[in-house]
Amino acid sequence: MKKIIFVILLALAVFCAIFTIHFAIDYRDYKKTINDEARSNVVNLTKDAVKSIEVILREAETAAKTIADDYTAGKLDHQGMLDELQKTLRKSPYFYAGTVTYRPYGFAADRELYSCLYVREGESLKYIQLDEVYDYTETKHEWYSKAMEKKSHWSEPYYGNAVKVSMTTYSAVFYETVPARKTKKALGVVTIDTTLEEIKRIVESLDLGSSGFGALVSKKGTYLYHPDRELVAEGKNLLETARERNDETRFMLNEAVKRGENGIFDHVSTTTGKESWLVYEPVPLTGWSLQNTFLKDDIYYDRDTRRKQLIKLTLAVLAVLLFFVLSLSLLFKQRNAKTWIVSVFISLLFLVSIGSVWYFALTFHSLERSGESRINSRPGLAYFKKSLNRTFLHTSIGAPVYLPTGIFIESLNFSEGYYLTATGYIWQKYSAGIHDGLSRGFVIPMAESLEIKETFRDKQGAVELIRWRFQAKWRPRLNYGEYPLEQEKIEIKLQHKSMGEEVVLAPDLDAYSIITPAALPGLDKKMVLPGWKIKRTFFEIRKERLDTDFGSSRVETAGHLHNLYFNIIVRRNFLDSFISNLAPLILVSFLLFCILLLSKSDTNISKKLEAGAGKVLAFCAGLFFVVIFGHIDIRQKIPTDEIFYLEYFYLIMYLSLLWVSVNSILFHLTRIKIIQYKENFISKVVYWPVLLGLVSTVTVLTFY
Repeated sequence: MKKIIFVILLALAVFCAIFTIHFAIDYRDYKKTINDEARSNVVNLTKDAVKSIEVILREAETAAKTIADDYTAGKLDHQGMLDELQKTLRKSPYFYAGTVTYRPYGFAADRELYSCLYVREGESLKYIQLDEVYDYTETKHEWYSKAMEKKSHWSEPYYGNAVKVSMTTYSAVFYETVPARKTKKALGVVTIDTTLEEIKRIVESLDLGSSGFGALVSKKGTYLYHPDRELVAEGKNLLETARERNDETRFMLNEAVKRGENGIFDHVSTTTGKESWLVYEPVPLTGWSLQNTFLKDDIYYDRDTRRKQLIKLTLAVLAVLLFFVLSLSLLFKQRNAKTWIVSVFISLLFLVSIGSVWYFALTFHSLERSGESRINSRPGLAYFKKSLNRTFLHTSIGAPVYLPTGIFIESLNFSEGYYLTATGYIWQKYSAGIHDGLSRGFVIPMAESLEIKETFRDKQGAVELIRWRFQAKWRPRLNYGEYPLEQEKIEIKLQHKSMGEEVVLAPDLDAYSIITPAALPGLDKKMVLPGWKIKRTFFEIRKERLDTDFGSSRVETAGHLHNLYFNIIVRRNFLDSFISNLAPLILVSFLLFCILLLSKSDTNISKKLEAGAGKVLAFCAGLFFVVIFGHIDIRQKIPTDEIFYLEYFYLIMYLSLLWVSVNSILFHLTRIKIIQYKENFISKVVYWPVLLGLVSTVTVLTFY
């Protein structure tokens, strides 16, 4: 009989091992496929962006070279160059300015410097005599000095004092023929300037997930674009930033940029603190380097699927170990010792399964998403406006008015268990000609109490900036079913003060230096939400259908509102909940086990230990009140009508108390063999496996 059981257990272990291999292969293939696709997409996206940048740059380079070469070949004279330059600037929306510039006394013997500059102003070109603005022959003006020394080239991006914008310039040298020597001598340069704004738009428009971002550095490693605007404003380069942030990846990246290399690094972003891929690709024409950071948290796999795959894999592995150890236990002769070993081992397996599922629940959690329009970038906001305008085009109302609105939260606290209080600032920007006659102000409709006080008002040109300090208190809609392992989305809903006006509040993204969700835009970085860890923040504009038109006669938009939401993704601090809620239950479970260990049939020993049935019942009654008061306390703190995850622990503990109490009565007052067997041995040895098995079952069913 023992051999048959041994073979059956061993067969079950092999059977579970086959399932383990199958689940492991599925998980590996799923993860590898998604990761490879995401990695390949980021690399291809970066290469395509470089090609788009090069299209703009090459167009400028070709145009400047053509004008310079035609002059050198005698096809154009000075006026011809100016005419062609103007035609070129008007032809392409990417070109911002251009010059025809001569070496000293190259234009005329009686004029030292001569440079004609044309700057785009809307649909027309403005003429500026550049030599009257500054001395372009100074070595710091590389667009001229370096070109005259080393021939045609792209200059390092710079801030144009004459036009007040950041530009990059291609300088094409044109020559005059020296008859006596039958050689050509550099006479001057034709330049075409492309503003970095066009390049920035390409970088900002890249789909790098909800938290990814792009950056662009020059050949010298100087930041031309980065979502952290201070890096650009202060003229920081890769090497300086690497030293300041002790970032080894940037040191390696700096060397790769110098060598004009491309590649990908596994990197922990110093901007977001998250594991990411850093893809870098050179722009061949200029020697710049485009660097895209893609956070691995944003890989587009189904987190629920991945969590379920890992749970199945873990359970299969534990089942293999269980059946294998049970089969080996049959080889031991000492029955009591091997039974205790098996009991301890099974208990440990259940503990591992509980801990593993907890980890998977905390790591691979997906929030239920409504039909929202997340606004993670300026191009994303522009695309949303374009789509909404197209929708309103079919109505008699016309396109809505967009009102830039920003928010900054200084403090966030739960009070009375049910309510959330937020304090901070909200501001809006009203532009002349767009928001004329529009009422000033906002509302937070979900707030049960709201205090608003205007703190600042200023007119900056055609824009009026108004800032308010607010304090709002409301009851957030949270799902406590997975307490204390839940992840939640805290929403702050903003509406314009007057619902009768066709106004859509749009996030003022220009007011934030970094708008990637993992960088927590809109939150004070020193802010702490007790009991929770803040993970991400982001804006969304959500279309909401109502069952009333609020008395509006505008049928096209009756019952429809586009509301601005500021969302804060938070995860409960598991350690706090563990100490405050689970620690007492763990202590009670150990005390109950100690009571079982004190079960003795010898009345003298029982008297000495004071472990009779009456004493056990009294002790269990005391523990019952400890558990029930803890249960009532947590029920008062958690505002939900459903049974949440942690509550099952209390229900299991009630069963344990009942089990130990009934077992004590049966042991002391009856002669049931299974109870009396070796001083209540069976109850003692199965206590932890049964208790932890129930907890493990509830855990798997809750999070699978």
